[in-house]
Amino acid sequence: MRLNRERITMMEFYLIAMSAGGVLTLLGIFLMWIISRDLEKKFLGSTRVSTLILVGGILTSIGFIVGESGEGGVFDAIMAILVLLGPVIIGYSLMESGVVKPTWELGLQFTLITLSLLMVSRGELNREIITLGSLLSVVLLINGLRYLGVTPGGPKILLRTASWGLVLFSWLRYMKGASMEMLIFDLAVYLLATVLWVSASIFMLVSIRELPIMAEERLNQKGL
Repeated sequence: MRLNRERITMMEFYLIAMSAGGVLTLLGIFLMWIISRDLEKKFLGSTRVSTLILVGGILTSIGFIVGESGEGGVFDAIMAILVLLGPVIIGYSLMESGVVKPTWELGLQFTLITLSLLMVSRGELNREIITLGSLLSVVLLINGLRYLGVTPGGPKILLRTASWGLVLFSWLRYMKGASMEMLIFDLAVYLLATVLWVSASIFMLVSIRELPIMAEERLNQKGL
């Protein structure tokens, strides 16, 4: 009985911490949308890419919500299909704009996150595909910000660390029930990754607002 209570307490703690991380993730998605919108308005005169990023971000946020509180069955199957559109839409918008190009590092991150599904039981596959789609979307958004031509070295390091942190989290989340220490480490990795992402995004937003017009040529050469 005591063991069950401890397990319930651990899961309650986990859900509360993940909710806090979910808020940070939503903030990161919102900041990425604002950054891409500001850059488009300032240098391209349109908002097509940022609109696609917003749509993909909404699907991503749905994935994080449903991934923790899905109803199961057909509902999860339908949501899995919808959420997987998130990384497709975000990837299309970032690659079409020239911000993100296929690299070995991005390919490796996607492969490792996808392979984490090997840890999933058949009954939980739909639910985990939902979370997988959301993780892929966030990794794309982080790399999109990292590869911006106007992103300085410091934020690039933060963003690279954040993206690899989420790759690590994609595997650690299956071990959260092993012990309280593992659960805390799992949460720490996830929260640290999202904090680094949001911090770099805030820095970039402030920098872009002060960006001189002369940066337009550099921006066009390296992508948005």
